[in-house]
Amino acid sequence: MNLAHGGGGADFEAVRRAMVGGAEAVARACQAAGVTRLVHVGSIASLYLGPDAGTITGTTPPDPRETERGDYARAKVLADRMLLGLHATDAVPVVILRPGVVVGEGGPPLHSGLGLFNNDQHCIGWNDGRNPLPFVLVEDVASAIVRACDAPGVEGRCYNIVGEVRPSAREYLADMGQALGRPLRFHPQSPTQLWLVDVAKWLVKRATGRAVAMPAKRDFLSRGMAAPFDVSDAKRDLGWQPVAEPALFRARAIDVQAPA
Repeated sequence: MNLAHGGGGADFEAVRRAMVGGAEAVARACQAAGVTRLVHVGSIASLYLGPDAGTITGTTPPDPRETERGDYARAKVLADRMLLGLHATDAVPVVILRPGVVVGEGGPPLHSGLGLFNNDQHCIGWNDGRNPLPFVLVEDVASAIVRACDAPGVEGRCYNIVGEVRPSAREYLADMGQALGRPLRFHPQSPTQLWLVDVAKWLVKRATGRAVAMPAKRDFLSRGMAAPFDVSDAKRDLGWQPVAEPALFRARAIDVQAPA
């Protein structure tokens, strides 16, 4: 079971070695040991989730334009592609789970999936913050992992682990502000404007002699996660039933963060 992580390093090659190389090392070790099921827990970051992406299902392939994504998302794309390739060529018995925006007890109340928090009060949104976000409770992720260990006939398949209750960034932050007793503020942004700001920073870096890749607009469009998800395949094949009651979701995702 190879869990999602942030990689690390000053350049993409270091991130690739940590994330893609780590996933391959686990898969090869499982193959050598005769493991009958490898559950690889990745991330929906490996998918393109812009407003023009269409409905996302488990059959949606990793972003085919990974070079236009940030280092983390790009590495996640390559890890998924590598593992699916090992299944196709070497029959490595892998199933890939891609959790959405994981929330709940033990996690940070100010999630980066909402936007960029420049302090503990202000969130710079990835877009206008009105689209439903692919939230999922941490206990529902755990349930999906356990079920994926034994579900029959799922080798070589991918499942997006996204819950049924999907508030927008604005709604989630407003509710979290009430729970924390703090005046949290969401500042809507245009993905194009965010991209242009990063391009300006890139120009400054290049002018000072730093060899860095130009930021791609595609990555900023995907960060807003505007694409809708259909997870009926995960529910059918894994027998998975995520929380569907808004009040229960709020209790486990938001109210649990309230000060004692």
